[in-house]
Amino acid sequence: MAAGNKIQKKKIDAEIGQALFSDTERFEMWFSTYWKPAAGVAVVIAILAAAAFWAVTARSAAERKAAFALADADTVEELRTAINENAGHAGTGIARYRLAKLLIDSEKYQEALKQLDAVSADSSVDPTLAAQARLAAGYVSELEKNFKESIRRFLSVESDAALPAAQRAEAGYSAGRLLIQTGDTAQAKAVLGRTALLGSGSTGTGYWTENARQTLLALENGDYTAAAAKKPAAAPAKAAPAKAKPASETGK
Repeated sequence: MAAGNKIQKKKIDAEIGQALFSDTERFEMWFSTYWKPAAGVAVVIAILAAAAFWAVTARSAAERKAAFALADADTVEELRTAINENAGHAGTGIARYRLAKLLIDSEKYQEALKQLDAVSADSSVDPTLAAQARLAAGYVSELEKNFKESIRRFLSVESDAALPAAQRAEAGYSAGRLLIQTGDTAQAKAVLGRTALLGSGSTGTGYWTENARQTLLALENGDYTAAAAKKPAAAPAKAAPAKAKPASETGK
């Protein structure tokens, strides 16, 4: 390879890497704040590294242009435009994932779910990224306090034998804790029991399977009270109308 081509390749690699990693790292920080351990960052970084490598080795100038457009978009409108103008490009999956992050930051959860569902339904998207989108959708439903939908989404990942054990374990634990929260302790025990077994011979499952095991143990020991069994808090009594002070006290 000519020296000029090598320099150009390094330049493209650096530019795409910077454009992609900056937003996605912030997305991972958002997840870490709520539920994800720091180790989970490695999964998405690996996806992005593969995407960056694909972009810089693309043979077609049109493909490179599309890759840059998708990577350089930073705002909601820029991402929407880039996605619409480059439909079918391999980079649209990551762009939709980044767009979902921005929509979540703006609390536009339904719009974020549409983007995440589009990622997971796209057959051209890397399977690991598609699974991450399915997990993210479960968390978004939880942010909406739509716990029934969140549990459904998590269970769909947990029961998908084609997915990596680490992602299934994360989904299983998340479903289990929500089932406890909503009072379905019987199903919570079943899900957490399955999740605790996913760690055998698998990598990346330890954090989630250990949490599942400990939560299941606490549940069996009666440390959790079913949410449905808790009595609702009594409505506060209305304050009695204030009595007027005697004239002698008011100085009138």
